Amino acid sequence: MRELRPSLRRGDSGAVTVTTVAPGPALAAYLRSFEIVETRAPISRVIPTGAAVLTGLRVKARRMATEGGSGVVVAKFTETGAAALLDPPLHELFGDVLPLDQLLPASEVERLVDEVRRSADPAGRVAAMERFVSSRLRPRLDPLVERALSLLRASGGSVRIADLARRLGVSQEVLEKRFRRQVGATPRQFASILRFRRAVEVHRSARDLGTLALEAGYYDQAHFNRQFRFITGSAPGALLTSEEYC
Repeated sequence: MRELRPSLRRGDSGAVTVTTVAPGPALAAYLRSFEIVETRAPISRVIPTGAAVLTGLRVKARRMATEGGSGVVVAKFTETGAAALLDPPLHELFGDVLPLDQLLPASEVERLVDEVRRSADPAGRVAAMERFVSSRLRPRLDPLVERALSLLRASGGSVRIADLARRLGVSQEVLEKRFRRQVGATPRQFASILRFRRAVEVHRSARDLGTLALEAGYYDQAHFNRQFRFITGSAPGALLTSEEYC
């Protein structure tokens, strides 16, 4: 049995329980995790990500409003995982939020929503999501893009894209075209997302925002502050201490 990792997070409007579930081995190459977000009061939360919707990769965070006593099931794909599920090139979905039935057969999406609603616990909701994803998978990974992703992760998003293309033995134009199709963003946009994710991950252990900025790969605190406001619309000190994100 897989581990369910629940955590209680408190925002400005009440308590939120977030249960994180790892995907099964067959889906681990395509999904990072599932998160079941359950609320006991109306809240508004920031996501650096009733109906089923798909959020394309985005540079700016997304704010999600939920009613009290409701919940959301989030499937977090790996960088190239969604490309194995959807037909449109992912860059066409960049920054967009679309009803899932605009991209996949409406009858299948309706059945998924019904199964998730009828499930009595997080394990049942995740099982319904896994069945749906497994039935739609059409693996088509690009080795060049996988290698580019590995190098970007290793650098923390700090590598120059021209240098990255040279290391991979292709032109920058070729790299960007194939990367955008598989990942849904340019290498530069993805590098920016990596730096922001790193900043969010390390903020609890950093002594101050200046230290956090340097550890996350920004030039200095001023650069970090500008990027953080651009992405979230809030100052880093205010948002990170309020934990109004997931």
